[in-house]
Order: sequence, then structure tokens, then C-alpha cells
Amino acid sequence: MKIKAKAKRAGLDESEARDLKLLARALGIRIRSVEVIPAEKQAEPKRRKVFNYDE
Repeated sequence: MKIKAKAKRAGLDESEARDLKLLARALGIRIRSVEVIPAEKQAEPKRRKVFNYDE
């Protein structure tokens, strides 16, 4: 699945999907999944930050 489709499923708009694609290209990584975490859940101390990417 392409980044644009993954971003759309996560609720991102066109410009955010484009930014995500450019970021992945600049870092040389492949985006495997996109998840939007609301601000109130980001502050939870038990939530681990997980990054899934391939170099």
C-alpha cells in the first residue's frame, strides 16, 4: 500500500501525506504504517513510542 493511501486511512490530508512522503524520502526509510495519536494519549506515561521502518 502506498503512503498516500496509508495516510488517508489515518485521517491525514493531502499536504500532510505529501510531507510524510518527503520526510520518508529524505530519511531514506519506507513507511510501513501510519497512526495518528491524539494529544491526550501522547502524554500517557505507559504508552511506548514505536517506530516501524525499513532502512
